[in-house]
Parts: sequence; C-alpha cells; structure tokens
Amino acid sequence: MDRQSHRGPLGYILFEVSMLDLSLAKGLRTFSRCTLALRLCLGVFLADIFIVAAGIASLTAFHDDNYEVGNVPDYIVAVAAALFPLLLIITTIALLGWVYAGMSNLAHAGVTLRFTPTKAVGSFFLPFGFYRPLHMMQELASRSCGRAPPAHGDVSWLITAWWGCCLSGIFLLSIAAATDQDDPATAAALGGCLGLIISALCLLRIVRDAAVGQDRWPDRG
Repeated sequence: MDRQSHRGPLGYILFEVSMLDLSLAKGLRTFSRCTLALRLCLGVFLADIFIVAAGIASLTAFHDDNYEVGNVPDYIVAVAAALFPLLLIITTIALLGWVYAGMSNLAHAGVTLRFTPTKAVGSFFLPFGFYRPLHMMQELASRSCGRAPPAHGDVSWLITAWWGCCLSGIFLLSIAAATDQDDPATAAALGGCLGLIISALCLLRIVRDAAVGQDRWPDRG
C-alpha cells in the first residue's frame, strides 16, 4: 500500500494507523495520541461555536443594544463562522482516526466485536444507517472499559445524547441556511449551535471514559 496513494487527510490517518506495529502496547500509545488530538480539536471547535452562538444571540430580540459587556466584535464572529466548516471537518477526521485506533486495539486484544475497525469508521457514512454510530460507539466505550458487550439496541444516555444532539444540530443549521426569514433562521441557527455544543461536551466525556479504560489494560507497557 503506497503512502502517496492517500491524498485526503482521512486516508492518511487511516494509513498511518494501519501501518503501525501490531503490538498492543504500541496501539495503546497510538490511541493515547489520537485521544489527545481529538480533545484538542474538540476544545478548539467548542471555543469557535461558542463565539458563533454568542454572535447569533446578539441578533435576537432579547439583546439590549445598551449592554456592551457581553458583546462579541463582529469581525471575531465573522472569522469564527468562516472557520466553523473547516473545524467541523478536522474534528470529524480526528474522531474517525480515534475510533479506528480504539477499535483496532480491541480487535488486537482478542475482543469479540460486532464492528471491525473499518466498519466502525464506515458506520458514519451509511445513508440509511444513522443509528449505526450509536451501537458502534457503545461497543467501543463498553469494551474499552472491560464491560460485557452491550445487548442489541442497548445504548447509554450519554452516547444517545451525543449522537442525537449532533444530528439535531446539523439539521437545524441546515434549516437556518435554507431559511430566508430572519427570526426563524436565527432561532434555528442558535438551536443548532446549542445542539453541537452539547454533542461535543458529551463526546469529550465518552472519549475520556474510553481512554481511561484502555489506559488501565494490563498490556499498557
């Protein structure tokens, strides 16, 4: 497999992970690095979307023009809004790399899985399988912490909140972009930002729990 054949960032990340030494200890260290990268991406993404949400909130009818303390300069909001799609893509790529690394460790440790590492990443791209990332993430989180495999359809509230708020946030932002009327568009955009903020916070907790779980594996060294 030629490194030059992977032009996209996602292809490069998956290539680098797949070409690593198959020792579990090396895989666990890789997972730690992927966790750090994902946390960094989520932190920057949250800061950006908070600024965008603050800018949107300043446009609502509840905003007092004489109250200047909470105002965000327009140019900062404009920059944050322009960076939002790029940060969303980068964070998504970091998440996919983290999922691949985590599922690879589980597979190498001999854990029986419903999702292979490749299928785990592919679950995000199934057009009519929007529920698949729920089950994949539940399996990754549970098995990383040494818990029994989840029953079919059994998903924790945290993972449900992460994926549900993510889909809802993207849906509301799509509505806001397609709506001509100012008030409905502003409300939809604010709701979309709130959904993505909650989703990112839930994902931070999921990532932490899975990382702590794999960090405690006996083959860590």
